[in-house]
Amino acid sequence: MFRLRSLLPLGLALFLGAPLALPHGGTYTGPGDTVPPGGGGGGGGGAPPTPGPGGGGPPTTGGGPGPGRPTGGPSPSPTGGPPTGAPNTGGGTTNDWTDWQYWWAFNRAPYLDLKARIHSGATTGDAGYFIGHGQERRRGVTYAPGRATLEEKVLPVLLRAIREETNNDVVTAAMIAAAKIGDAVREDGTSPIREAIRTRFTDSVQEIRETAVLALGIHASPGSLNDLVAIATDSAEGRRLSGKPESPVNQRTRAFAVYGMGL
Repeated sequence: MFRLRSLLPLGLALFLGAPLALPHGGTYTGPGDTVPPGGGGGGGGGAPPTPGPGGGGPPTTGGGPGPGRPTGGPSPSPTGGPPTGAPNTGGGTTNDWTDWQYWWAFNRAPYLDLKARIHSGATTGDAGYFIGHGQERRRGVTYAPGRATLEEKVLPVLLRAIREETNNDVVTAAMIAAAKIGDAVREDGTSPIREAIRTRFTDSVQEIRETAVLALGIHASPGSLNDLVAIATDSAEGRRLSGKPESPVNQRTRAFAVYGMGL
């Protein structure tokens, strides 16, 4: 019987040896309270800054010094991302990993909680309350899609995008979204989402291949575990799934397979 515990050293070796992963179309933010490389306590000692008008980028601050913007610190990126760099006495520029904007970029999701706020919709009360008639009874209105809507309208579009789309960002986003939604396993044990994602194991784009194994872990279909183990261990079956029986499985793909197993 294969023991997953034996893959821990392999997983650590693969992640430490794999190059830095670039962002994908589908986003998985990972665990909370992330500190960038070379960490430091920048910004961690107080309440999170106020988000900018767009809600997605680092917060906006006043022009002067203060808790929101250290004196002499790097300027925010014009695109709303982390700061572009801090001056370096060596003549070039270097990233100041202790700047609070890096902490906010990695840890803003639980503070903004955008999905809950979008789904919560509006709250209304009885009109009679405002003219002194009885107690207000508040009725919540939710904008969250129901299961029927997801299965009948959303998933078919996502599955078609996974199988047919050529844009990398669309494909990766569709795989992550479909995996999070999930589906019912058929009587024969197959899953439409799992089958669609597995078609991308042999994609020519590395980003899509590694996102496919990660999405399979998010989907968490019991039948997917054997696929992820085979890819992570570079077995003959793993090489067949990757579309190159005679060649080792790409190291990054193996690393993401281990991550998928953890999920």
